[in-house]
Amino acid sequence: MNNSLVLFTQPDFPKTKGFTLLTRFMQANKGIKVSFKTQTGGLLDSLNHSECDLIFSAGLNEQTNALITDHDPYLAILPAPYVSQLGLSMTTTINLAQLAESNLLLPSSKHPLRQELQAAFAVAGQTIKVGEEDDSLDLRLTKVAQYLGATIAPQSSLPAELPAGCQLFGIAPALVSTQGFLAASKPSPAALTFLNFIKKQSTTTD
Repeated sequence: MNNSLVLFTQPDFPKTKGFTLLTRFMQANKGIKVSFKTQTGGLLDSLNHSECDLIFSAGLNEQTNALITDHDPYLAILPAPYVSQLGLSMTTTINLAQLAESNLLLPSSKHPLRQELQAAFAVAGQTIKVGEEDDSLDLRLTKVAQYLGATIAPQSSLPAELPAGCQLFGIAPALVSTQGFLAASKPSPAALTFLNFIKKQSTTTD
């Protein structure tokens, strides 16, 4: 239908710039009924099977129809004991080899952010050692504060204040999360309206 737009998105979509852009679109296009559903994996399959008009996901760089809205550095969040254990008290960054040695709390294997991270670690010749899996960043941060492990997350998805006991580090070499929207090769009229709106927004805002 021309007046409806269905999006399938990764679970943390409401914390991304993409969600802010969707909200602006809904305010400017009240005639289009927008709905979105979050799921951990299978977003590309859902789009390919015409279950939705658009998807929002991480790691879409290789997709020709992708419109990247978030270009965000990944940051490492470590519990205080890890910081002294790794000798990081006098530095502001942690490297991938040190992170690979850490007990990491990460999203589940089907989550787009996890897949993006695993690909980045593989390129650097490192293997992620996963302690626990949880798609909720808030729960992972709580576990970091309880000294159960470290986690990695895009900067924009982190809360303004971290729980006590968590320390933030940049990653060197830098890991960048690229998240954005992808439409089918023949977008629906509503999807085209949305994509054109987003392109105009990205040329008028940072």
